[in-house]
Amino acid sequence: MDRIYATVMIQFRKEARLTQKSLAKKMGITQSAISKIEDGSNKPTNKTISKFCRTLGISANEFFLLMALQMFVLAFTQEIWLDDDDDEELDNYD
Repeated sequence: MDRIYATVMIQFRKEARLTQKSLAKKMGITQSAISKIEDGSNKPTNKTISKFCRTLGISANEFFLLMALQMFVLAFTQEIWLDDDDDEELDNYD
């Protein structure tokens, strides 16, 4: 789940053409905090997500909609991957 937060935040940050350092400065947090969220080692707090959205001029709805889309894509691709393995195993038993 932390990786999904990271993917979404990176996408919005890059669309805004901001570096981690410039985003952190605008949000009033450290660049290290942004880095840890973006590498998936820390999950952002609700307060951080709220600051992030305000700073980039996006709504929380936009943020969480993209999160939901990323979760769907992840679940869909994992399901396909699992289906492919199942088919391969069945082929070995014929």
